[in-house]
Amino acid sequence: MSTTRFFKNSGIYALASFFQKTINFLLLPVYTLYLTPHDYGILNIVFSVSTFLSVMLLLSLQAAATRYHYDRSILGFDIKSIWGTIVILVLGITIVFALLFLFFGKYIFSGLIGNVPYKPYVVIGLIYTLLSPLYLLFQFYLQASQNAKKYGINLMTNFLINVCIIIVFLIYFHLKALGILYAYLITSALFFVYTIIIFFPKISFKFNKSIAIKSIKYSLPLLPHSLAGWSMSMLDRVFVNSYKGTSETGIYSVGAQMSSIVNTITTAVYQAYSPWFFQKLYEKENFQDLNNKIVLLICKVYFILGVLMSFIAEPIVKLITTSKFWDGWKFIPLLVWAYILSGIYFFLVAPLFIKNTKYIPIITLTASGINVLAFVTLIPIFGTYGAGIGTFLAFAVSNIMALLMTRKLERSLLINYGHIYLLFFISICVSFMVYFIKFNSWYINLIFRISIILIFTISILWNNKKDIKEGLNLMKLKIIKHKE
Repeated sequence: MSTTRFFKNSGIYALASFFQKTINFLLLPVYTLYLTPHDYGILNIVFSVSTFLSVMLLLSLQAAATRYHYDRSILGFDIKSIWGTIVILVLGITIVFALLFLFFGKYIFSGLIGNVPYKPYVVIGLIYTLLSPLYLLFQFYLQASQNAKKYGINLMTNFLINVCIIIVFLIYFHLKALGILYAYLITSALFFVYTIIIFFPKISFKFNKSIAIKSIKYSLPLLPHSLAGWSMSMLDRVFVNSYKGTSETGIYSVGAQMSSIVNTITTAVYQAYSPWFFQKLYEKENFQDLNNKIVLLICKVYFILGVLMSFIAEPIVKLITTSKFWDGWKFIPLLVWAYILSGIYFFLVAPLFIKNTKYIPIITLTASGINVLAFVTLIPIFGTYGAGIGTFLAFAVSNIMALLMTRKLERSLLINYGHIYLLFFISICVSFMVYFIKFNSWYINLIFRISIILIFTISILWNNKKDIKEGLNLMKLKIIKHKE
């Protein structure tokens, strides 16, 4: 994949995901109008359980499928056979889990859901999650095939259908949290059928033992990595619910949802970066210089986004939500910078996916352990702020460990981390000014915040003005060519 196509695919992934988050963001006024903080807390606990289950159902096999999709010589089989075997494995795992939950689900999840009723809320969440792995695999297949356009269309169609059903159930039928969960269930069922129709003709639906064994050996060491990723992105709500109750979880979740826009963007960039990284690595043409240049520019954009999100958090939350949820803005700066650390982590850990995947669980499990320890220690002391601090510390630890391991095992592929972390430190100091500098006049506050954002943006991109100018000229030439 060329560098141009990398940015194109990255843009498509980011645009599709950003569209999804933007609509969710625009729905916040509706949610906060029709749902209480308690209702919104219930939803986020069910979503946390659902995300955890999704990780378990896939067993990180999507990583093996993507890896062997690009380097089929390792297995000696064609793409159809590789994906067909992975699909059969995941369907088998799903059936096993479905039977397990049928008899023991209430006892398995009692520690995660706290005071949230298992029936009907968690049961509906489990059913729609069990229907989802096939569609998720199809999306991973499209990513591996570099078919970003189809991936984006699927994502947006799925989301729009889901939103339309939510609006009907929430506003017309007044079903509250239950209506939103029913909407997810119906959407999952529709796309389960859609995936069978579209995806199955593209694969060889035959089980190959050799592919299965090698895929499991590759993916299982990554499972703790995926579970730890879940714990660092969703477990905060579980602990807030446990210590502070469902209503406080709902308020915290408003801040978490706004912050997740950053997480969506960093994840979308990595979705495009990962195949580009492996392809350019195998081509070996000025790879490291190009990689450093791209990663630094991307990180600068992350830092600008972090400052922007931190400074607009309070007025936006107060504008789009009811007063019961206003305190949610206070958690946004912490969570935004935690997710930016997650974005940097992706670049640091990428070289370990070449032949050192066994070390990745060490990083993620350690960071996850720090995450849990921080929640247990900090939430009783600092209240809900402790959840944001714990999430930030966990991603900081994962960065440090990924840096040390990549430096030791794949030093030649290590990014220029010194420059990146210096800019990160400066950026986060600028962002946290929002907690300490406030004026009595709203318009002075507005002028101050806009000024800081503009000055910071110009300062951080000044050294890249040549690259930006070249990019704008290239876009201009393409537009002129298209018109001709």
